[in-house]
Amino acid sequence: MSTLSIHIDESGNNSVKDLNSYYYIGLVFHEQENPITDNIRSFESTLKEETGEENLTVHCAPLIRQDKPFDTWNRETRIRVFRKFSTFVWALPITYKVFCFKKSDYSSEKQMSVNIARQISIFIRDNYSYFQKFDHIIVYYDFGQELVSSAIHNTFESMLPDSVRIKSVSPKDYKLLQVADFVCSIESTFNKWENSKITKSEEDFFFNRKTFVKNYYKKLRNKAFCF
Repeated sequence: MSTLSIHIDESGNNSVKDLNSYYYIGLVFHEQENPITDNIRSFESTLKEETGEENLTVHCAPLIRQDKPFDTWNRETRIRVFRKFSTFVWALPITYKVFCFKKSDYSSEKQMSVNIARQISIFIRDNYSYFQKFDHIIVYYDFGQELVSSAIHNTFESMLPDSVRIKSVSPKDYKLLQVADFVCSIESTFNKWENSKITKSEEDFFFNRKTFVKNYYKKLRNKAFCF
């Protein structure tokens, strides 16, 4: 029996009043016939050696900004952990898709929610033959934001009713949810650089655009969903 797992996370608040920002939804696809247990075990061992902590949840935005729970870590430690996590991602047998929504295009959160569902529906329709290959599709999300939760139910359940099961989970228990956060972070950082919106904390963390693109963005794009 073939199984596809889809781990979903979002980046940014969903208020359209913040007109100069974007909202991102990241989907990470893992065909479960390709095991990742050894990858996870190796990464957790490396992370424990680096930080002394077990089963650490890697959340990119606070790691970059030195917010809690990383507020006591110096810049060098935070960069090392981010690099080790990115190396972990590069080795995984996964693909990803990130949807980007410019808030100034919408007059209300409801209008943006409708378009989120529409864009995900188009993506499923355009790749329908791929999704049909699987006996089971399990969608993992923490159900943190209602407009994403609604879009997930209104698209995956309605378009793939015979194979989809949706699970409410926590990022601390699923490394691929943390990967979904990571892909949103990389795509949003690239977008900020392209639109001259990069923050000082992001620039200090990644050094400069050229280094960021070479070390992170181009490598991530090798994982882009393409079927």
